[in-house]
This record gives sequence, structure tokens and C-alpha cells, in this order.
Amino acid sequence: MLCNAKKIAITGKARSGKTELSHYAWMLYGFKEFDFSAVLKDEFHRLFPHIPRDPKPRAYYQKFGQWLREIDPNIWVKMTMAKVHEYCFEDALNKVNHKPKVLVNGVRQPNEYQRLKDEGFTFIRVNTSDDLRIDRAKSEGDVFAEADLAHETESHIDTFEVDYEINNNDELIQLYGQFDKIMKDIGVQTVSSRENMAEALASIRKFL
Repeated sequence: MLCNAKKIAITGKARSGKTELSHYAWMLYGFKEFDFSAVLKDEFHRLFPHIPRDPKPRAYYQKFGQWLREIDPNIWVKMTMAKVHEYCFEDALNKVNHKPKVLVNGVRQPNEYQRLKDEGFTFIRVNTSDDLRIDRAKSEGDVFAEADLAHETESHIDTFEVDYEINNNDELIQLYGQFDKIMKDIGVQTVSSRENMAEALASIRKFL
């Protein structure tokens, strides 16, 4: 079990807005971000450095992730949660009477969901229409076929029992507003002003 942390998990299909929401939670509320897909991508590019990260090789990520899951179904869970526990341990050593905030993004597989459920995470699902997800993927230059957005790795997301649902079919301000209500409901305070957060996010997007 994790240290005395405030814990949330984000699930949602490809290009639903999970990463945007995760960055918002980091900038405004001070959550430490983790992502099941991040360790997968890092391992993929360590083994295949000649394949660029941009445009995103989505089909390769899916095949690579599933191939290693056939060898060890919990490989990405183990690698990600090791990082989460390491962060919580170091945070507890460095800060007294401090309650860290942990966010794990990219929950797609049943074993990922169950591990976080067992750890006491609050689950948020981000929903977006298929047409809008496809438009976003194309506008971002993802290397994919439309069938990739209905890949096996996406098939479990709608079956998860979650604590909160967010709809992301409108402007970002609506996405943020729904998240703010959830944070108020679970008692999480902001650590920055919205003005500073907006400026920081704008700067980050220039490099994404």
C-alpha cells in the first residue's frame, strides 16, 4: 500500500484528453504524474532508437506493449508502481507531516485497474466522441489507422467502474471545470494560481 498520499487514476481512450488533464492536475494541484504508457514508450525507444517519438508510432506501441504482456502480464504495472512507491518513499523521508499527491494516467488494462483499485486510488474516466478523437489524432500527426483507436488495449476502458466521469467534447475550460469540481469533492486544494498555470501550460505546449 502507498504512503499517506492523495491518489487519483485517469482512464480514457486514445486522444480523449487524458494527458491534458494530467498536466492540469500537476500544474494547478501539485500532483506528481505517472503514466503506464510512459515506461512502455521509454523501453520501446531504448530498444528502437531509430524510430522517432513524433509523430507518435501508436501501432508500434500497442504491439510492443501487448507482446511483453504475453511474457509477463504485469510488466508495465510492476515498472510503473515501482516508480510510484519510490517517489512516495523519498517524499516521506524529505518532508514531515506532508501528504503527497499521486496521479497515475493511462489505465487501460484490467490488471492495471485492479492494482490501483487495491491501492485505494480514486478513478476518473475521460470520455470523448470517436469522431473527435480521430480528428485530434490526425491533427497531431499520429501514425495510425482508425482501427488502432479500437485496438484491444482500448477495449476494457468502458467496462471499468469509476468514481467520476468527465466529458471532453468541448473547450478545455469545460474539461478543467469538471476536474475542479472533482477536486473540491475529494478535498484537494490548489497549489498555484490559475493565471500562473495557464502561462506555464502555454509555454509547455510550444515544445510539445
